[in-house]
Amino acid sequence: MKYTVHQAKANLPRLLKEASAGKEVVIARGEKPVAKLTAIGAARKKRVPGRLAGKISASPDAFAPLAEQELKRLGFEQKNPRLHMRRIENRYADSIHPCFSTN
Repeated sequence: MKYTVHQAKANLPRLLKEASAGKEVVIARGEKPVAKLTAIGAARKKRVPGRLAGKISASPDAFAPLAEQELKRLGFEQKNPRLHMRRIENRYADSIHPCFSTN
């Protein structure tokens, strides 16, 4: 369809619906076409929760901690947990409330 600038201003929501429906919308100044209104693309489908339920699965050990060998192979070294906790305690010693003391 061909519309004048004035008609396009007055009926923009309707023109947008036409364009999104795949119709060609031309806006003209007088008789000279100056713009074409087209849809950007198909609207995304509405997301449906649980659509992939039962199609994706994980093994029971998928979130289990990695073994020591696997951690080393991936470049992670096991730190001494007690030493690590001491560093954290020392770093935040001023901000730890007395009732949470680790002594």
